[in-house]
Amino acid sequence: DRLNPQVVLCRKSAAINMVASKVKGLLTTYKTQREVRIKDWRLGLIYWICFLAVFLYALVFVLLYHKSYNDVDEPQNTMRFNVIPPEHQKNPVDLPYCSQHAPFYKGNPTHTCLVNDEFEVVYPPANGNSLMLTTRQSISTNVTVPESCRTPSVIPKSCSNPTYDINTYFTANIEEFTVFVDHTMVAPRFKITKSFNEMNGKLVDKNGKTLKTWKKNQDIAQQRNIMSLTELLRAAGIDSLDEQGVVSYKGDNSTGRYDGLVLFVELEYNNFADDSLSPESFKTWEYEYKYSVQLVDNTQYKAYETIWIDYPTQKATNDRHGVRLIFQPAGRIGRFSFANTMVALVSSFGLLTAAVVIIDSLATTVMDDRNVYYNRKYLEIDHDNPRQRQSSDYGEPFLSPGENASKSHNSDWAQA
Repeated sequence: DRLNPQVVLCRKSAAINMVASKVKGLLTTYKTQREVRIKDWRLGLIYWICFLAVFLYALVFVLLYHKSYNDVDEPQNTMRFNVIPPEHQKNPVDLPYCSQHAPFYKGNPTHTCLVNDEFEVVYPPANGNSLMLTTRQSISTNVTVPESCRTPSVIPKSCSNPTYDINTYFTANIEEFTVFVDHTMVAPRFKITKSFNEMNGKLVDKNGKTLKTWKKNQDIAQQRNIMSLTELLRAAGIDSLDEQGVVSYKGDNSTGRYDGLVLFVELEYNNFADDSLSPESFKTWEYEYKYSVQLVDNTQYKAYETIWIDYPTQKATNDRHGVRLIFQPAGRIGRFSFANTMVALVSSFGLLTAAVVIIDSLATTVMDDRNVYYNRKYLEIDHDNPRQRQSSDYGEPFLSPGENASKSHNSDWAQA
């Protein structure tokens, strides 16, 4: 049956009024905080436990342990290297990896050892943040360049060097060569510079054990960062360059002395130590540095050198293998920042707000007097109807200030 048009109109009007009322209530409602003190020892105990936990987290863990009050800059550095040969070099006859001593050593053939100086060991010349110490040279001499290979424009595919002699040599006493590292730390954002002799330093192994230390404000000879190749290898966990499988290149038993290897040396600067509560970790005016060495797996290193004897007919080549040292700055330089402190505190105490929300939920949904707590906590006041008598506040009616005063006066008179 078709509905009466008036009924349909009334229903549409009612629906429109309901939607309008909802929209009006949404747009004209303001929620404010109300302080309600609930004297319940269970809720109070939970609150103070949460407060103490948040306070200890913010003060001890965030500020004191992690040093979140510091503004941090990433340090950079300038470096200069100087390689120093050993003062007293052993005779190759006494070195087991030299053919002058024996034809084999640890299952590998030995080669003739040469006693070289620092200029012959370092190739190419140290620059930037890396240098190479030559451990093995394969020198090709009397290399005759064929006539067809001398044209600088087009070199045919058949071009080859048919005649040459190859001699392989090891560098004697290479482990005893030392490297002097002259470095200066720069914190660009803080405009702080510190030379190595203004900081305490140390060399550590892969387990964090200190192998060597340097102290500031001492004799310059004691402050110089001088490390032997043996000490750097030990810091990387390598006992000998003749260990098979150290390089582990393609699964063979290559050695560091014959094939070369790459060591990554991290030079870390700090003036504070996070994850620590020791008194020294708070001394931001004390700067220190730390060397840590890591072997780059599956990596050999070589450098190829060409020496023309009679250009363009005769040349010599030197296939060098050795230990490449790559130095990389790291670390953190910090100083106190009020803004960072406020951010750390505010973000930490935000957890207390979450705890209050949980406790409110327990009080209004779980506790025995949850209905009473709910009515006390949430009170609705309709501004458009100030004379209303309905309230969720313990069932007490909403009274205007005048009526409150009158009710109080009548109550006092009735008691009298």
